[in-house]
Amino acid sequence: MSLSAAINAAVWAQLSTDGKPRPDTGEEVMGTDYKYDPVGMRNFLHGVCLRLAAQTPPLTFQWHALDVDTCLSDSVIALCGYIATATA
Repeated sequence: MSLSAAINAAVWAQLSTDGKPRPDTGEEVMGTDYKYDPVGMRNFLHGVCLRLAAQTPPLTFQWHALDVDTCLSDSVIALCGYIATATA
C-alpha cells in the first residue's frame, strides 16, 4: 500500500472509531465540521499513529511534530498531507 493510501485509510478509520462520518469532499475541517478540540485532535493523531504503526511494514508517524491548532483549522485533505510529512 502506498504511503498516501495508508494515511487515508488510517484517517478514515480513526474518524469512524471516533463516531464521525467519512469525508464527502475532503474539504471538511477537523475543528468546525468534525468538532474536534485540541485534546480530541491530539487523541485523533495518536490513534492514527497507532494505526500506521500496525501497517505491514509499520510506518512511524511523529504525531507530536504536528501543530494541533493547524490541524484543527485545516481540511481533512490538508491534514493527510501534514501526516505524510511526519511519517516515514
